[in-house]
Amino acid sequence: MNEDVFTLVDRYSIFDNRVEFLVVYEDVRPYQSKNNMATINTCKFIGALERHLKQQRVFFKGISRNEVKSFVFNKYYSTVLPDIEKKIAYGIAKERMKPRKNGEPPKPSFLFVDDRIVYRSMMRHWGIEKPKPGRNNVYGIKTHSWQALGVVTCYLNMLETGTAYFGGR
Repeated sequence: MNEDVFTLVDRYSIFDNRVEFLVVYEDVRPYQSKNNMATINTCKFIGALERHLKQQRVFFKGISRNEVKSFVFNKYYSTVLPDIEKKIAYGIAKERMKPRKNGEPPKPSFLFVDDRIVYRSMMRHWGIEKPKPGRNNVYGIKTHSWQALGVVTCYLNMLETGTAYFGGR
């Protein structure tokens, strides 16, 4: 799978110099969690990808998960707020989350946006119908592809708002 990305980049950047394109990917940022081998391998792949893209003179942009979560929270605030409030209430009930010092629940923020909320927001944004149980959606999008769609949608929003920039070439 990963090698397919390099082959695709080569096909369009080497063999057809009329084509200019941009690769947008979910970038890794340091968080409080410990790194596991999957994270380390992802970092290695991103490094190899960026090196290859620079060699082929292809524009690229890494978008962090927090940027996607912030985009979803701000763009779809009224529709994601009930999910976030449920998540906060559940966290307090299960004692996984503490109320604030005044006894009120934590204030909703983009930090509470999870993959499920991104999934629902992308379905809403792109007008993708929820498939019947046991069926795929019309585009065949599965699991991590929804987060990838969130990354690209976030970048497209950056273009619309004039906040987009390229990471390299």
